[in-house]
Amino acid sequence: MQIGIGKASARGLLLSAGIAGLLAGCGSDSDDASSAGATSKGEDPVSVVYISPAAASPYSQAVAESIEEVAEAENAEVTIVDSQVDPQKQRAALQDAVQSQRYDAIILQPIDPVSAVPAVAEAKAAGLKVGITSQPLGPDTTTADPQVDGVQVSVLTPPSTWGATLGEAATQACGSIDPCKIGYLFGIKAVPTDIVGRKAFDEVIAKSSSIEVAAEGESQYSATGGLKATQNMLQANPDIDVLVANADQGAAGAERAIKAAGLQGEIKIVGLGAGKTGVSGVRDGRWFATVITEPRTEGRLAMEGVLAAVREGKVTGGIDPLDKHDNHGILTKDNVESFRPQWDG
Repeated sequence: MQIGIGKASARGLLLSAGIAGLLAGCGSDSDDASSAGATSKGEDPVSVVYISPAAASPYSQAVAESIEEVAEAENAEVTIVDSQVDPQKQRAALQDAVQSQRYDAIILQPIDPVSAVPAVAEAKAAGLKVGITSQPLGPDTTTADPQVDGVQVSVLTPPSTWGATLGEAATQACGSIDPCKIGYLFGIKAVPTDIVGRKAFDEVIAKSSSIEVAAEGESQYSATGGLKATQNMLQANPDIDVLVANADQGAAGAERAIKAAGLQGEIKIVGLGAGKTGVSGVRDGRWFATVITEPRTEGRLAMEGVLAAVREGKVTGGIDPLDKHDNHGILTKDNVESFRPQWDG
């Protein structure tokens, strides 16, 4: 799930077979996920470069802020490089980081899960430690575990996991409604991670014979896109019972369309992201649910992991932040009050 980078940038992801997600479209500020590694401020300084997919993205900004907080506490220096949602620029940034000999470690938030792999191999050969966050690096979109030799820590929720969790949330929203008709909003339908997420979603709802996807559209990971797509769906299918969006930005636009159609309270909304928008929607009773994503946790654990790799030679491996949450990370009115969002989406 790609988080809040705007329509043009999201289309850039499609053209480059980039990432999807909220990449949904996140957790409490306390960040109680287990630490990837403990370091000491008395240690020698470590230089880290964080290669962001889009510095303007609220999600990536939250990742960066968390990385910087760990750096300040743990005697490390961080350089942030903006890939501007361009896989070629991201590959070039990786190569520059290796060739500059300025850094001890790299934290990468991949745009393309495959094309950056050779550059990570170069980083390993040069002795740099590598951490991955938010999106898988490698062909397998079902695991948080590192897939590439040279990656010491990988912190993310796989698309198959958030897709299945959206399916669980939709099933909860449908409840006893029979038949229960769902309108589904992709971010961008052809993006690989969106495809994986939807496949996992379909597998979950298929367990109930009363649930069907009656309509679908694309939000382009934006409220404007979600508004237009939902308007189109409602014109053809005004009897939708549950609107599911794989990014909270799309769900926010869907809410506007539902309200304009006079159907507020009749159509339940399920989103992915659990930023401020989604959490307030659930808390106020306007949305049925949103699925948690945790950019600050991702950034913190990735930074702790690369510091532990540099200083201790430790390989942390894969971490899925959703593993620590009850109800599989689904926020509803029953558990939202104790939750504080990690980002502004």
